[in-house]
Amino acid sequence: MVDIEKANQEALKRVLDAQPVWVDVQKAIDVIPGMKKNMLLHAGPPVTWERMSGPQKGCCYGSPCL
Repeated sequence: MVDIEKANQEALKRVLDAQPVWVDVQKAIDVIPGMKKNMLLHAGPPVTWERMSGPQKGCCYGSPCL
């Protein structure tokens, strides 16, 4: 069995020791297959407009894509 506290300490050490760097920045439409000019992306799974929550729809209204 894995010692959770030991694993957490190792995970935290790796995060704190990391030295992330930018590798590249590109427009989503140039690198995401199927991306369209009027497509909005979010952190969750694909969802239709009809199934979006009110707050999620509200955020979309402020987007320059609509």
